[in-house]
Amino acid sequence: MNPLRTIEDYKGLISFLLITLSAILGCAHIQPSSNLPEYIKRISIPIFKNTSTRYGLEKELTDKVIHEFIRDGRLKVTGKERAEAELEGEVISYLKNDLAYNEDGYVTEYQIRILINLKLHDLVGNNIVWEEQREESTTYLPQVPGEEENNYETEAEALDRLIEDLARTVVVRTIEGW
Repeated sequence: MNPLRTIEDYKGLISFLLITLSAILGCAHIQPSSNLPEYIKRISIPIFKNTSTRYGLEKELTDKVIHEFIRDGRLKVTGKERAEAELEGEVISYLKNDLAYNEDGYVTEYQIRILINLKLHDLVGNNIVWEEQREESTTYLPQVPGEEENNYETEAEALDRLIEDLARTVVVRTIEGW
């Protein structure tokens, strides 16, 4: 029996430890850090401003953002007098662009884009936690005369989908800092 062991003698143990460590790390859930001070538990969200040409977009977006915060549950939505933070938003622009045409000249794909300004105020510390301009877009396939009617979407349906995505992004940006 040789009292000096070589790396060859430990290969099985090393393999076992590496596999176990990989399994543990692979199953671990890393909680993203928040960019919010710990004392912020309630948020106020006044109706966003709207300087775009799309009437009513500010109300739709504000309602969806509030709904997403409520669904998420990590911050309670409340009036400004009880809140530790306030999220301000402004819809800057709404654009609809033609992306593709068929041989008859009908538009077969559109893109819609929304540009917004966002600002999160810390009402307790009296400062701005973050401020940014964000643009989100999506495409959709309209119903085209003379073509099969499956998989088409109206502008309103595409806009609703875009607003939902944008609202989720605002919540994640606010709470998780991404």
